Amino acid sequence: MHLKSCLQAKNFEIVARRHACYYGDLLEALTQPSARRNAGYSEHVANVRAALDWAFGQRGDIGVGIALARSSSQLFLELSLLTECHHWTERAIAAMGEARGTKDELNLQSALGLSLMFVNGNSDEARDALTRSLALADEFNDAPSQLRMLIRLHFFTERMGDFDAALAFAQSGQLIAEALSDSTSLAAAHSMLGSSYHIMGNHVAARPHLEIAAAQSQISPRITTANYGFDPCTRAAVVLARTLWVMGLSDCATSLATETIARAEASGHPIPICVSLIWAVSTSFGTGHWESVEKNIKKFMDYAERFSLDTYRAVGLGATGKLLVKCGDAAAGVRMLESSLETLHSRRYELHTAGFNSALAEGWMRLGRSDRAIAIVDETMSSIERGGNMFRLPELLRLKGELLCSSPKGDWSAGESYLLQSLRLANQQAALAWELRAASSIGRIWFGSAKVDDARNLLASVYDRFTEGFDCPDLKEARELLNELEQPRTLDRRSSSC
Repeated sequence: MHLKSCLQAKNFEIVARRHACYYGDLLEALTQPSARRNAGYSEHVANVRAALDWAFGQRGDIGVGIALARSSSQLFLELSLLTECHHWTERAIAAMGEARGTKDELNLQSALGLSLMFVNGNSDEARDALTRSLALADEFNDAPSQLRMLIRLHFFTERMGDFDAALAFAQSGQLIAEALSDSTSLAAAHSMLGSSYHIMGNHVAARPHLEIAAAQSQISPRITTANYGFDPCTRAAVVLARTLWVMGLSDCATSLATETIARAEASGHPIPICVSLIWAVSTSFGTGHWESVEKNIKKFMDYAERFSLDTYRAVGLGATGKLLVKCGDAAAGVRMLESSLETLHSRRYELHTAGFNSALAEGWMRLGRSDRAIAIVDETMSSIERGGNMFRLPELLRLKGELLCSSPKGDWSAGESYLLQSLRLANQQAALAWELRAASSIGRIWFGSAKVDDARNLLASVYDRFTEGFDCPDLKEARELLNELEQPRTLDRRSSSC
């Protein structure tokens, strides 16, 4: 009986080893570029899990387990099984011992950093894994891996709100992509540069980079997602949509955002879908399409819940709070925004916090707490100037100006100064949408003084530069204000004719 048990155990180990090695080889074949489009990953998950359990078990083989963890990391990333990717890559790295400093470690650290970023936020552990992977790629002079890691670190530092660091990664990535010279690498580099320039308020520089990268998103979204862990080209398309909106092309922006969401959803990969949805929400907040905002927030939250993307859940909560403020329920909106911001700060996810702080300040203003709103605006302006997020600064300057002008204890002169700063900065950034808001705010204030002609001339000079988007709330309100500003001149003409 004892001999029979030993033979059974020995036979099991032989079969288990062969099973694990077979799936390691199979996954290696499936991750080759020529195989990715028909990868059929999902049918192998149960077998890969069993093989990993054996390899890292008491009677397993750590060497086989490390190799299998490396090859299966792509499987888990492709299927958005991020917690499993984190678990097995972390376990494999801990077991490597003298195998550290190899290409196996490079790939394991790369997958660990990416999965940690999405599951647990922008932690030091995630940054360390991505940085270690880049160092190994540099050591091996492995250009494709260098570019892949620069793209992940660019994404990581943008999420952290360190936009100066993100631009540096983008610029390094451009040099490597130019040396590689294939279309996918070049498109990914353009995506990084375009995103950085847009967030830093340089929309004229951002637009051509984003247009090049966005064109690639129509060709190979699955391949770029498989290579980089998310799709930088799809991301470029939705960043381009917001760039077009802020430059005054609302209709083009809405159309592009809608098309990009459809392409992302067709890919079936939740990370590009979530990225496209939340950037499209930001664009729709700008255009004032509240139904689209509500619909896309709901979709975004559904994906975040389904795939346990906790930081995205917090982003969705903040977007919901912002919508409530915009639609008149300031008290509920403020509560949601504060809860969202608390979670996002704890996860060091700062990409969207300037926009949420702006909405929070607006909410407190509507609740009659201008003092609290001003404090939030001041703190936000300080933080974004340190991090380089100049995109939203014209709107924050405008909001500060309105708060000072409308507050019972406000300073009208200082408020006017902030509004004029907002106008000038928006003009420098070619941010026509922000410029219109600033001109409208100035026009309303000057309407109540002796500067009616100045108000009319200023607002008309901005409004007349628009060629589309006339159904958007900002443009409708500006047109109504222009009509009101025209009335005193009409009355003067009638009086003089009498």
